[in-house]
Amino acid sequence: MAFTQTQLDALESAIATGALSCEFDGKRATYRSLDEMMRIRDTMRVSLGLNSTTKRYSLTSYTRDSSAPCATQDLIDPFGQNNA
Repeated sequence: MAFTQTQLDALESAIATGALSCEFDGKRATYRSLDEMMRIRDTMRVSLGLNSTTKRYSLTSYTRDSSAPCATQDLIDPFGQNNA
């Protein structure tokens, strides 16, 4: 099914107000739950190319070298200011 931006806008407006029904182009749609509305909204966004279906993750890793002493002058200031 092809969705339109008008349908998506109407659905998002209904979600924002907490209503379980919305109207667009003279047609009324009633949903069973907010969860159902949000799933359909996500489907509409993907169909319209507004959401990527690929989940993105980032991994941050920290290590501490206990063999080297830590001194204030050894730290790099990312903003170029030396507060020491």
